[in-house]
Order: sequence, then structure tokens, then C-alpha cells
Amino acid sequence: MRRALRLLMVIAAIFSYLRSMDAVAVMECEAFNDLAATRNSAQMRLEKGRHYDILRSYGEKYMISVGDGGRRWVERSCLKPSKREEGERAKPKNSEASLESLLAVSWHNAFCSTHSGRKECRPLYNRAKDRLVLHGLWPQPKKRQYCGMSGDIVERDRKHLWGSLPPRSLSPDLKRKILVYMPGYLSNLHRHEWVKHGSCYDRNPERYFSDALSLVEELDRSMVGEYLRSNIGGKVTLRNIRKVFERSFGKGMGNRLSMLCKKGFLQELRINIRGRGSRLEKLLQKASPMKRSCTEARVR
Repeated sequence: MRRALRLLMVIAAIFSYLRSMDAVAVMECEAFNDLAATRNSAQMRLEKGRHYDILRSYGEKYMISVGDGGRRWVERSCLKPSKREEGERAKPKNSEASLESLLAVSWHNAFCSTHSGRKECRPLYNRAKDRLVLHGLWPQPKKRQYCGMSGDIVERDRKHLWGSLPPRSLSPDLKRKILVYMPGYLSNLHRHEWVKHGSCYDRNPERYFSDALSLVEELDRSMVGEYLRSNIGGKVTLRNIRKVFERSFGKGMGNRLSMLCKKGFLQELRINIRGRGSRLEKLLQKASPMKRSCTEARVR
């Protein structure tokens, strides 16, 4: 009996469950599918500074959760464990004030001119005509993507199998807003944006989409949205849009904005912001200037 008890104690020590533990990645290590470290689907790596849940330990390895039910094995030296009170959220890599993101806002008419078959562009469903709408809110640098996502999720997303990605529960109020300011919702754009970018902004999809949609709504309702609507069929310049942008969001903020054009037509506005929140003027203050690209375009 004592021999069996000692054996159980040894097994428990070697293969222990650490459900009350989380850990922060101290380096960008590979995260393997198997304990032997022979396979790493999607070439997944830990994101330095991000918190992960430790599920098990075995020798010099940890099994961790990488989100959406995915599990990977990593070297102990890659993580620094820390006790966490039950229910406490893992901390984001960047603080509220230091996170840098790129807000990509589409001119919906331009999108539909080349994607008329998409559900959000059909007359019966199109509630975003003549509006600026959300393409995405992308934490920077550009390589910061798929935070905590399993290899299977990443692979499906990269194959554009957005309908097969896990659904996200959003409040009724947010669902009403998303149909107007992110019409790509009807084509599962929101699932793609959450998996690839939102997961690096906040652990809560509601927070991510609430902030992103509020920023786009504020921009569309500002003098910038009115300026574009008043120039449908005509031309606009980056210089003039920046002037209008400054009248809405503060002097000197115009260089945070750039235009993305295609075949002479305005496709998107892109805006650098810094921090988290739902008020654009506040997030522009310490943001980096944008590089100039397109300087003149027609508005569909």
C-alpha cells in the first residue's frame, strides 16, 4: 500500500496539474503540438509579454492553453509562472496607454463596387451605403497577430474559412451597431478580425468590437464623413481630408490619417491611434504620424 502511495506521489510531482497558475512568456519560443517537440503546426510561437494558462508540467516542459481549446508544449524556461487569483484576467501585452493600433475604415460604396455579390452589398441587406465602416482595428506592430490562437484556428483563418471559425457572443446593442458600421459581419468578417487582430487587443470580444465600432461611428458622424458624402462623384485630396479631420479631432492630428486608394478611387482611411478606448480624439494625442501614400482620389 505504501509503495503504491509513493508511486502516486511521484507521478503527481512529475505530471502535475497547475490549474490555478498562469505564466508570462519571457521569450518567443516555439509552441509544439507534442511533448517530444516534433511538430509545430502553423509555426506557432509564444508572444513575449503575453500571459498563458499553464495546464500541466512534465519534466522541463509545460502544457499551456493557446485559446479556443488549443494546447501546446513549451520549455519551462520560456515562461515565468505566477499565482493568479481565481477569475483574474490575464494582462494584455501592452498597457491601456501604450498599445499602438491601426484603425482601418472602409468607404462602403467603394468596397461594394468591386464586391457586388457579397451579402452586405446587396440592396436588401445594405444598411451602410454612403458610410465609413469598420474593416479592422489592428494592434501593432504588423506581426502581432493570432494571440493565443490554436494552430487549427490560424490555418482555417488563413484559408479564408471564416464561417468555420468559432462564433463570438455579442450583446444585442452591439449586434445592432455592427450591422451598420461593420456590414462585413454578414460575411463573417468579424470572426476573422477577432481571431487575427482582436485577440491581441483584449481578451474580451465585446470590448474589442465596442471600442472599434464606436471609433468608426464617431468618424462617420464627424465632418470627415460629411465631407466624403458631399463629394460623392467628385475628387478629394489627402490635404483637404486632413484639414477636415483636424477640425473634428484637434489641431495637428491630421498627420495621423492616410488614404488607401485603388485605380484612382478612395478605398479606405487609415488612422494611427495609441491606447484603448472609444473616443478618437483622446487616442490620437500620442499616436505616431502616418506615411503619406495616396494623395488624391475620386469618391464613389
